[in-house]
Amino acid sequence: MATLTPELRLEIEKAGEEPVRIEDPETHTEYVILKAVVYRQLQALANPQEIDSSFRESGNRNSLHLPASQVDATFAGSFARSSSSEEPDHDEQITLFLSTVYSLARAGESDRGIDHIFEQFEDLFETARFDVCDAIIERIDVGKIDATLMIGFLVATLIAKDRIRSRPDYYAAVRKKLVEQRGKEQAERLLRGIE
Repeated sequence: MATLTPELRLEIEKAGEEPVRIEDPETHTEYVILKAVVYRQLQALANPQEIDSSFRESGNRNSLHLPASQVDATFAGSFARSSSSEEPDHDEQITLFLSTVYSLARAGESDRGIDHIFEQFEDLFETARFDVCDAIIERIDVGKIDATLMIGFLVATLIAKDRIRSRPDYYAAVRKKLVEQRGKEQAERLLRGIE
C-alpha cells in the first residue's frame, strides 16, 4: 500500500473533514482523497456484497485515493459565483442543480452525481453560503435519487452539519428510505458517523 507524503498529510490536515482534491501534473488527472470510512460507506451503497474484505478488516487506513469522474460543468459553481453584480436567483439555480442530480440518478450515473454534489457544496462552503446549502437540502426529494446520492448529500454536508438547519430532517428522511429499501441494520451501518 502506498503511504502519504508529508505534503499530502499537510493538505489532509488543512482540509479537516473535507475531501482533498489533487492533480497529477503529468496527466492532469484529478484525484480525490477520501477517508476510508467515507469510501467504505459509498462502496457499500454501490454493491454491499462485493466490499473488499481488506477494508472491513482495516482499522488503520485513514484515506484512499480515487480518480475523480468528469462532471458536466454547466452549473458548476453557479451558486457561489456570479459574473453579474446582481444577486443570482438561487431558487432557479437550486432547481437546475437538483434537476441535474435527478437526471444523473435516472441515467444510473451516481458517480457523476456525487462529483456534482461535492463540487457544488465545496463552492458554497468556500463562500459561506450556508443559507443556500440549507435551501438545497430542504428541497431534496429522496424518492428521486438512489441510496448512493442520498448518502452523498449527507457526506458532502457533514463538515457544516451544525450550520445547515434542514439537515436533521433530511437525515431522518434518508434513514427512513434506507430502512425501507435495505432494512434497519444495513441502513444504520451505512449512516454510522454521518448523522
